[in-house]
Amino acid sequence: MNEEFDLLYDCIVEYRQLNDTNQKRIVLSEPLTKQFCRFCGESAEKVNFRDNTHIISETLGNKILFSDYECSRCNKEIFGSKFEDALGKYVLPLKLVSEIYGKKTSLIDKDMRTGHRIEYRKNDPILPDFDGYARKLIIDRSDDKRVTVDNNEMTIQYKRQKYNPVDVYYALLKMSLTLVPFEEVERFMRSLAALQAGGHEISIKGVLEYQQGFDPFNGTNVQLFRRKQKPDTNYPYMVFKVSFGNFSIQIPVFTDEEFNQTNLSFKCHKSFKDSLIRELNFENMEPYYSAVFSVLQNEFNEDQKQLLAEELKKNGYLRTE
Repeated sequence: MNEEFDLLYDCIVEYRQLNDTNQKRIVLSEPLTKQFCRFCGESAEKVNFRDNTHIISETLGNKILFSDYECSRCNKEIFGSKFEDALGKYVLPLKLVSEIYGKKTSLIDKDMRTGHRIEYRKNDPILPDFDGYARKLIIDRSDDKRVTVDNNEMTIQYKRQKYNPVDVYYALLKMSLTLVPFEEVERFMRSLAALQAGGHEISIKGVLEYQQGFDPFNGTNVQLFRRKQKPDTNYPYMVFKVSFGNFSIQIPVFTDEEFNQTNLSFKCHKSFKDSLIRELNFENMEPYYSAVFSVLQNEFNEDQKQLLAEELKKNGYLRTE
C-alpha cells in the first residue's frame, strides 16, 4: 500500500492512542543541563515553564503527550492565541464528523442568521425528556439546504468560521518541530524563526486523508517520517502525520536548505487502501466541508411530532413566533 513511500522514508517517531487517558502520561525532555525553550531559545532564567505543554493539540484529542521544552510565553502568546485558533476553526467540521471532543464535552456548529444548528454532546442528552439517548441535534431551514436527504443518504454542509489558512499550516508545523529529535533541530532554524515571527505567507500543500467507519484510525496518533539517505531525492526531508477520528492530515517539514525550494515533490503515507486523499492548500480558506452519511429514516406520527416540537421549544431550539 505504501511501497513507494516506504522506499523513501523511515518512521522515526510514533505515538498512538493519545486520546486514551488510561495510558501513562508522556513528557518529552531535551538532554540539556539547563532548561531552554526550543522555539525562542530562552532559558528558564528568563522565561517561565509553568506547565508541560501539549505536543499534539488537545483539540485533536491528545490527552497524554507533552513536552517540557516550550516556554509559557511561546505556548500562550504566540502559538495558542494565533495558530491554535485557526486550527480549531479548520478542524471543527472534521471533529463533528468524527465526534472528537478535545477539551470540551460538546461540539456546536451554528449560524445565528439562519438558525441552522448542529450540536453533539458527549455525555448529556440534548432532549432529555424526549429520548434519553439523543446526543445529536440538527436544525436546518428548508430553504438553507445545509442538510439534504436523498435515498437514505444525508449530506451535511458544515460552515467554518473565518480563519487564516496559513496559520493552520504553522499550527501543524509547530507540532512536527516539537517532535523532531534534539540532534536534528538545527536543521530547521528557518522554520523555528518563522514560527517565532508569527508565520508568513507560504506556498505549501499538504494532504487530507478520509476513511469511513467508526474511529478507523483507532484514536489520535502521530508519526514523523525522515527521508532515507539516498542521493538525488526530490522529496522533503521529513513528513509529519497526525490522525484522529476519520481523518489524517500530513504536511512536508522542510530543512533550512529546502525552505524556499519550489520543485520538491510530496508523497503522502496512506493509511488504508481505499481511503480518500485530497490535497490541502494553505493559501486559501475553505469555508465549507461537506460530508455524506448513510441514514435510516423513521416517520413520526402526529403525537410524536407534537412532543418533539414541545421539547425543542422548551430547550430553546425552536422559535415560538
